[in-house]
This record gives sequence, structure tokens and C-alpha cells, in this order.
Amino acid sequence: MDKIYFLSFKVKQSKVGGQFEKYSNVQATCWVKAFSAISAFRESIYFLKKEQWKVTSLEENIVQVTREMFIGKDIGLDQFDKAKTYGFSIFYVGVDENLTAPEFVSFDNSEKIDIAQFLKNKNSMDRHEFCLHPKAGSDCDEKIIRAHSIQNNQSLSKIAANGHVYQLDNKYQHEVKTYLDYKKIGINKASVFKGFCKKHDNEIFEPIDNYLLEPTAEQIFLYAYRSICKEIYQKYKVIQVLKENIQLVNSEDEEQLGWYLLGNQKGYEELIKIKKSYDETFLNKSFEKDILYVIFYSKKSMNLAFSSLIYPDFDFQNNLLQDLGDLENDKDLITYFSAPMNGGWGYVFAWHIKNNSICKQFAISLGKTIDLGQPIEHTLFQYMFLNSENHALSPYWWEGLEQDQQSRILYAINHKLDLMSGHTSSQDNDEIPDVSGWEFTEVMTNVDLG
Repeated sequence: MDKIYFLSFKVKQSKVGGQFEKYSNVQATCWVKAFSAISAFRESIYFLKKEQWKVTSLEENIVQVTREMFIGKDIGLDQFDKAKTYGFSIFYVGVDENLTAPEFVSFDNSEKIDIAQFLKNKNSMDRHEFCLHPKAGSDCDEKIIRAHSIQNNQSLSKIAANGHVYQLDNKYQHEVKTYLDYKKIGINKASVFKGFCKKHDNEIFEPIDNYLLEPTAEQIFLYAYRSICKEIYQKYKVIQVLKENIQLVNSEDEEQLGWYLLGNQKGYEELIKIKKSYDETFLNKSFEKDILYVIFYSKKSMNLAFSSLIYPDFDFQNNLLQDLGDLENDKDLITYFSAPMNGGWGYVFAWHIKNNSICKQFAISLGKTIDLGQPIEHTLFQYMFLNSENHALSPYWWEGLEQDQQSRILYAINHKLDLMSGHTSSQDNDEIPDVSGWEFTEVMTNVDLG
């Protein structure tokens, strides 16, 4: 997982009038931390494209390298160490045509980001803590806990190896661009957020923390509610760190990051509105009337656990459901999560009746997928990886995959979730191998999908 690969490309400027226009005959040499040579190649192409370069040729074979190979070579050693720390490094050499006698010179992006300050600000996000109980305030106890957004006692413990699971972790490479990789972590630290006081977390979620999903409408509600509260907390933290760091990015990314901030602020406001509906359901105990769901049940052992939500923009036949670029109108939201059940587990989609207009169409399209003979197991497996960062993998399952299979999953995740990529939510991706091992034998629902 920690191999460093060395690659060299001939590149040319892809943006007319860009900052690199004065250079010709440019060679970009890359040091990449990756699972495999093909993964290193893909990551190099991706980052070169982000820096306005078009690759014209791969100059040498892709080589796995060690630090010892660059001893005595200051530039190579420095670039290797950067790749080891941040995951990626690029060194450029080209002919500077502005010189009286043009010659080969080394150069780099002139607009630097204060990576140390960015990391400091990002890490400070954990200072935020509050209780999201609808009656939070004087009724809270003093202790805000690290609440689990993925059910701990049964879900995480079922897939853990020696008390550990794999969870996505941010790796910083080549300035401020983010690369996601899996990191082994103890289940007591996995998927936690500081969004409830100890008293209210224990009181609210006792029916799912200590009991298998039967299912009851109340249990479904609690799983969905926890997903929403986790996302509200996360959005709040992201908004704060974006405000603190937007001045650190280069001018080309500042506008995009500004739109990303605006989108998160709008998303936060949307979630607060949606939570109010869930709060009313909780206080009125109207679970049977308000909560709708579809459960895909499997007797196979769980190999991953997840808890997420999404505003579905397309259905599974790629028909547009709602325009996420429309910041004026409210959006319908659906939650999806795994839950341990008697003799197996469930892959659950759940939503509030106030969001039924879009979410029911989304659920119906899942039924059409089955009718069309497409494997629902792989469809939902892909959907989870492509649309959820909040998931945990069994070490037995993840470490049992071939290195190329791991690499393909991570490649798809990174290109889907990169905040600068411009991708929308996806239903499928050819990069993700069919390795779930799932087998859904029953569908449970309280929705008329006919």
C-alpha cells in the first residue's frame, strides 16, 4: 500500500495564456505513492490535467523506487520524501523561451499554498461540539461524546478484526489536493462525531444500539436520524474550515472553492429544514406514518458497514430526478445504511414522507434495475462506494482482495469524491470490481412500488 512509483512524461500546456506558456519541451517527473503501477499512472495523469498539462507521451517505464536509489541526488531525494509524506510529487523541467538564449530550467507552480496552515486549520475542526437533540439545552448533561454514526456494538464489531476496521482517511499530496486512502482504525474511534451529549445519545439510540433491526419504523427512523445528524455536524465543520482556508488556495481554484462553500452552506440549511421534520416525527412518535423504507436482506456475513445520505439527482436508469445545481428550491433527501438483522443484515434506503416525491421514484428505479436483469448486489455495492465516505471495511475482506482490486476501488472513490472534480453522484463505475460477495434474498418495504 505504501509503494512509491517513478514516472516521467512529456507534456504540453493545455490552457492558452496559462502561467506555463513560456516553457516548451516540458518534461514532468512524478513520484507517486500507490497500490500498483497502473494506479500510479492514473493518478499522475489526473494531477497533470489539474495543473493544465496534456500528456503527450510516457518517457520511461514505470518503476517502483526506494529512498536509497536517490541518495546523493538532492532533487530526487526531496521529491521522494514529499511523495512519501503527501502521496504525490511533481518536478518540471522545460525550455524557458523568455531567456535571451533559451535553455532547460526547472520550474514549479508559482502560486503556492500554505500546506502547514491548511492542515492546522483542518485539524482544528474537532474543536466543534454540540448536542443535536431536539430538546438540547438545559436538558443535556455536560459531556459531549464521540457518538458513533455507524452502529458500534453490532455493525462495527461484526466486521472488525481484533477490534479494528478500515476507514477512509485524507492523504495530502501535491499542495492541497486530497487523496483518500484506507486506514486501519479501532472501532471505538471509527465513524465518530461530536454531535450528541452522552445522556441524549444513550436515550435516543438505545433501540438500535442494543437490538437487531427487526425492522420497526422507529428503528428505521433512528438509523436515518443518526445519518442526518452526522451530516449536519460534518457540514458545519466543513463550512468553518472552508471559510478559514479559502484565502490559501490559488486564484484558479478560489472561484470553485467559493462555489463549494456556497453549496455546503445551502446543503447545511437544507439539512436543518429536513431535521425539523424528523424532530417532529421523533417528538410525536409518528414513526409508522412518517417513515418509508426499502430493505434488501442478505444472509451472507457483513463485510462492510455504512451510514450515509444523499439528495438523489439521477435514478438507476439515469433519468434526472432533481437538479442539484438549483440553489433556490428545496431538495428531497434519502438515507441509506447497513443494519444487522436476525440471521443476516440489511441494506436499507429510508426517507421521510415529506421527501416521498423524489425518493419513491428513486426506489422504483431500483426495482426496474432488478426487472432488467442487472445484478442488484453489484449495483448497490458500487452505489455505496461512489456516494458515501462514511463506511468501514472488514480487514478480513479488504486485505483478502487482490492489490489491483483495491487500487481500482480507491481510484473510483478519489475521482468521484474530489471536491474539485465536478462529478455528480454516480450509479455505476467500470473501475469498481464485482467483489462484494453479497446475495440479497428478500426485499422488505412499506412503500407501494407498483
